[in-house]
Amino acid sequence: MDTFIWLGILLITAGITVLCLGLMRHFESALLQRRIFCGVMTALFVLPAVFLSVKYPLNAGIVLLHLTGFMLGAMIVDGIMDHGKKKKNTGKRWIRITVSAMTGCFLYLLAGYVNADLVRRTEYAFETTKAIPDGSLRIAQISDAHLGTALNSRELKSVLERIGRENVDFLVVTGDLVDENTSRKEMQKACEAFAAAKYIPKIIYVAGNHEAAEDGDVTEAELFEALEESGVLVLRDQVATVRGCQIVGRMDASESRQNISQLMKEVDPSNYIVVLDHQPNDFDREAAAGVDLVLCGHMHGGYVLPLGLVGPLFSGMFQDADRIAGTETRGSTNFVVSTGAGQWGCSFKTGTRSEYVIIDICGR
Repeated sequence: MDTFIWLGILLITAGITVLCLGLMRHFESALLQRRIFCGVMTALFVLPAVFLSVKYPLNAGIVLLHLTGFMLGAMIVDGIMDHGKKKKNTGKRWIRITVSAMTGCFLYLLAGYVNADLVRRTEYAFETTKAIPDGSLRIAQISDAHLGTALNSRELKSVLERIGRENVDFLVVTGDLVDENTSRKEMQKACEAFAAAKYIPKIIYVAGNHEAAEDGDVTEAELFEALEESGVLVLRDQVATVRGCQIVGRMDASESRQNISQLMKEVDPSNYIVVLDHQPNDFDREAAAGVDLVLCGHMHGGYVLPLGLVGPLFSGMFQDADRIAGTETRGSTNFVVSTGAGQWGCSFKTGTRSEYVIIDICGR
């Protein structure tokens, strides 16, 4: 539905632009023409931003953050281009800077909006010295769907169908399938999509930090019950054996949970060990425990471009996360942090992309 609303906004604003530019020809005053033009450009930028911010207020901050960056960039470029010139028309110069910044920011955020909605495929491959049945293992991962924001149940079903064609051994869902904005209907349709995913042999689920939100339409208990009725294995500080692997499903770090060394007492260390842990902030202990692979999410790749780059430089900005996105190896343990299939609280992904992950494990 949001797509049709966006198309309507773009068509309306494009029509207003054409109309105003046509009317400008009838005004002889250059100052009046410039004012009309600036007003039109501001409306083109502000109207979509206001529409998105009404539903998710965080969008307003993201728009402001990017507009500030584009304004600074336009000022720097304009200063370089005007360097050495004796005469400058200040009015025209600021119109040029503002229009350039707004146009660039609008197109960039539009691409970020599409980027948040388009779920791409990411693939990683690791080797192990442990014996694996048939010599190889293929795992699919979905994280942070946050159903109802950028991803809905229909799109989740499409992603599951794509994963079903990947010939995976099992799929893991590493938390935040729903949040406080997810409707009960969306949750139920998502569970129906899991139940209908016949070409995925096994689906395993661990909770994130948003499932326990008290102000949501869906309670954590209701979600777990619906998932289990759909054939999904829900792990809460529990261990399961799937395809010869030991799957350790951890409760979220925001809850009172067992430490990894306690959970490893239930594991056969000769088997390949996969830990599902929503938040990527326990790497050292998980590596020390002798885990082979840890799959996480939560960080959304930093959401927008500046945060993913500068966030790791400031302790505490990302809850002291060990990694924002991608892979890392500590000792003999491989870590994967997914950027997520969806988005929380905002409609843009400008510094990263939405994804589902395919992980190939090659044994001896």
